[in-house]
Amino acid sequence: MDPDFGRYEYRSEIGAFESAGIGITAGAAAGALIGTAVGTERMLTDQVSIQHNRYEALKPVLTGAHYTPESSTTNYTYDSNGQVNGFTTSTTDASWSANIANQRTGLLFDKPEFSHTHAWGPLQCAAAGTVIGGVVGGVAGALSSILTKRLGYTYAPFRETPGVLPAGGVGAGLGLLAGATLGALDQSHALTIHEQVTRPTYVNQQIGSLPHVNWFNELRPQMNGYDLNYPDGQAPFSNGQPVMAQVPTGQLEQATHHETSNTLTPLTGALAGTGLGFVTGVAISVTRNTLLKVGRNDLDH
Repeated sequence: MDPDFGRYEYRSEIGAFESAGIGITAGAAAGALIGTAVGTERMLTDQVSIQHNRYEALKPVLTGAHYTPESSTTNYTYDSNGQVNGFTTSTTDASWSANIANQRTGLLFDKPEFSHTHAWGPLQCAAAGTVIGGVVGGVAGALSSILTKRLGYTYAPFRETPGVLPAGGVGAGLGLLAGATLGALDQSHALTIHEQVTRPTYVNQQIGSLPHVNWFNELRPQMNGYDLNYPDGQAPFSNGQPVMAQVPTGQLEQATHHETSNTLTPLTGALAGTGLGFVTGVAISVTRNTLLKVGRNDLDH
């Protein structure tokens, strides 16, 4: 057997880690650019129309209660040798939550709404492109490294990469400029609804009550699993925790409805772009550096 056989296969695996990191970086960056371009094209060609859709006012009815038992989660911390050096435990108290059904009232009203031919804009497409590009790039990079090793090409050396914060800063800066520009474009193509509408009125009132936590054992025989059903919508107890909801009064009122079709403004676009760019830059840097570190550590051992 070739004495270098095992070492050859081992170094091929290391090359796959490094190439996967490079592929993620390139793929995520390319995906973000392509996604932004596609989203911008969809935003600029989006056909927006105003439709009047009919709705029915629904009355919330308390049909029961769901019990969630107490739970706890333990998170462990590790030292540089992979040994547990501490832990923290968080506990979530037991609680009851309301099971609510919507009851028809027969009270109808019309509401003006925008209809878009394209639902996704630049930010949504950029986010999707970043994820898809990173996955595709990582897989392609790993496979290409393994293939080139099989064909006898030289292993690519480890290269240091920029830190996480600089990568996030670059992403945030690019996202700020792109987001503000796209927000201005979106705002310039917006339609506006400003009209008088008839809408139902609502009042915040108690629709029933939930048991107290310490009543669980007493109510357990009446429960189906962790659900307690209320006969005829009435709680089988008194003096419980009140459940409040918005209930239609049965009356209609005249009001002014004002809405614009754009989802972004220069400010919201800049804020969203900054956040998305920072997260993308950090994620790319962390993922790539982690894979490269794994490859380097394996090589050292």
